[in-house]
Amino acid sequence: MNIKPILITFLLMSTSMAFSQIYPEKTTQQVAIGPYIGYESSAEAVVYGLEGLYEFRPFRRWGFIASATYDHSPYTSFERQSPGVLDFEKKRLGIPESAGNIKLKQGRLALAGGARFYIKRFFIAGGIGWTTTNFTWNDQETGDTASDDVQRFYRHYGVGYQLPLKSRQQLEFFFNAATGGVPVANGTSKVVAGVRYGLTSR
Repeated sequence: MNIKPILITFLLMSTSMAFSQIYPEKTTQQVAIGPYIGYESSAEAVVYGLEGLYEFRPFRRWGFIASATYDHSPYTSFERQSPGVLDFEKKRLGIPESAGNIKLKQGRLALAGGARFYIKRFFIAGGIGWTTTNFTWNDQETGDTASDDVQRFYRHYGVGYQLPLKSRQQLEFFFNAATGGVPVANGTSKVVAGVRYGLTSR
């Protein structure tokens, strides 16, 4: 029995059904904004911030996103020689070797782009971004203060759920993870959870 025609027919039918589910009745767009809170491994501290997002969704199951975020991570005080808290050389912060008890904090601005895949109201997202991070350190013994900026690319992934409200309004509950860029490409990660309020073109 030649099963090749059966396989071809099955593939054609599957492709046809998939495309019939991809295209929406019309293209939709969304503008959303909201807060988030999470944890950053390099800082070993809580991170919190605000994100603005734009989505262009030409397909039923696929959308394309662009976002801008700003967040802050306060660092606890620690000794300059304390291992495992922050690798100053890799961070390239230029803190003097004579520095003693250090208090360090950071502010980060990030721009990112990516795509989403929808399963009903749930979505999976991923993409790449660029971040500039400002590290401000203070020597608790001498009072010396300085800051350094570091720029890096990073990767981000996420999942979420859209809850419809009134006409053209919705809430997005999301969980995101980012690796790299903060500022070392390997071994640095940030995980956050938050909610966005969005207006759509529906």
